[in-house]
Amino acid sequence: MIERFNLRDHPQVYVENKVINAFLMEESAEVLPITTLNDKVVLTKQYPSNKQIAAWLHVSEEELTVRK
Repeated sequence: MIERFNLRDHPQVYVENKVINAFLMEESAEVLPITTLNDKVVLTKQYPSNKQIAAWLHVSEEELTVRK
């Protein structure tokens, strides 16, 4: 499952998530956005591409596409 949270709208998520909280305390908010996978930081300062997400999840990019 992919979840996305905005610091301004969901600050409690950033406080409660120990991985994110520790990373922000060490690095500052300049590293946002932060992408985690299995409680590990895998990407900072940018949003992941579909290609990156597909590789992390071991699926094809086509499987990430919503079909109508």
